[in-house]
Amino acid sequence: MKSILILEPHDAMRAVLVHIVRDLGYETQTEAVGDWSVARVDAILVDPSHPASRETARVLRSLFPELPIVCVSVLAPGPDVVDELAPVACLPKPFELAQLESALTTAVAAGASRV
Repeated sequence: MKSILILEPHDAMRAVLVHIVRDLGYETQTEAVGDWSVARVDAILVDPSHPASRETARVLRSLFPELPIVCVSVLAPGPDVVDELAPVACLPKPFELAQLESALTTAVAAGASRV
């Protein structure tokens, strides 16, 4: 089963995302716990409007450049976010379930060739 790392700063929203992502058939992680766990992650779902989440995603992007990232935020990502994180998709909150499913499918497919 494919695994998604969820970097969402708000507890309630994180719980909702975990539930939705699991219903879509993915395993979930909600924090990066060393390189060993990230190595088993197939994509990252991040709210880049929160500095700590964005920084974690930025560091993971530098360590694992092929790891696909999907951004979800109430704020449109600026050019700096796109340059830093190179997301495969950016979804506005609130988003439709089909949008998230499509974004995660694209992300997992993009990451399928990473070593």
